[in-house]
Amino acid sequence: MSNISGLRNSADYLLGQKSYDKAFYIYEEVYNQLWSALGSVNSGMSSFSSVYLSQNIKSSIEFKNAFIGNVANTIFIKWFNLDLDQALNEFMFTVYGHLQCICYSDTLYEKCSVENVFNEFLMLQNLVLYGVEDKWVSQILRIASPMIEDNRIRKVRPLLTDSSTSKYLVEGATKVKDTDWYGINISILDYLVKIGKQNSDLFRQIKNIVGPYSSNYGQRQHHNKKQEKSENKYNNYEKYEKYEKYERYEKYEKKTAKEKREFDPKHATEFEKAKYYGAILGLEGKLTKIQIRKKYYESIAKYHPDKVQDLGEELKTLAEKKTKEINAAFEWLKQKHNIT
Repeated sequence: MSNISGLRNSADYLLGQKSYDKAFYIYEEVYNQLWSALGSVNSGMSSFSSVYLSQNIKSSIEFKNAFIGNVANTIFIKWFNLDLDQALNEFMFTVYGHLQCICYSDTLYEKCSVENVFNEFLMLQNLVLYGVEDKWVSQILRIASPMIEDNRIRKVRPLLTDSSTSKYLVEGATKVKDTDWYGINISILDYLVKIGKQNSDLFRQIKNIVGPYSSNYGQRQHHNKKQEKSENKYNNYEKYEKYEKYERYEKYEKKTAKEKREFDPKHATEFEKAKYYGAILGLEGKLTKIQIRKKYYESIAKYHPDKVQDLGEELKTLAEKKTKEINAAFEWLKQKHNIT
């Protein structure tokens, strides 16, 4: 198997350049390789259950739930040299990039079935919501079934009805709104606009969750149309969020280093804590467990006692203070992102 992290990074670069069609086919390759691994896990677990637990359906289900994470971890390491957390990271950003290409390309949305696109959005929501609990493999396999041929994915078959998918997309949109991945909701709306479903119940329900919204696609295709007052004010929900945060925290942001008060976690808002603790570890953008752990270990290593023992007392004191700040930041982020 190839270096899927390297492939996905290449696709990310092309996506950033808005080369949607080129990025899409790289994401597709990574997507298929990851699904091939999951298909191998699923077929192996099913074969074992059918041979040894065929008389007890409950035992078969309990067996899969108990061991599928460990089996998946073994397969990902064997195939890609990635553990379960690293594979989750690749899966999340691959599905996200895949969907971005479909949503914003002028041609790809016509080549992908609506059922499969909605199914991918539901997968992404579940990867975001359940990844921190290491239950993402089980959750994904409840949404789609991989069909394998010669250890290669032939098809990813959605398992839910259209009505169930829409229902779960709305439920997921409500939960995702409060995470760093709230932009997924914007992409769903943009996709619905692109396929002419802006009058559907699904669009209306998710738009109610998002709030003020102006379609990226709609603006490009219909820029001469008169926009509503709220849409003129904010080009999209992400800008609206930034505006709200700017208004709310303008005074805090504009303080100079001299005037800035000592950070007080007891009185700080969640936004202030995320900004403060994230800055300590050098984190920004969409976060995953593996990124947080990696940044923590990198940061704490810089101030290890062995590295400052020959320095002056003043520098030792500074290193001790920085170590406490790094540990405090990591503890808060662990709780926020359910890192065990």
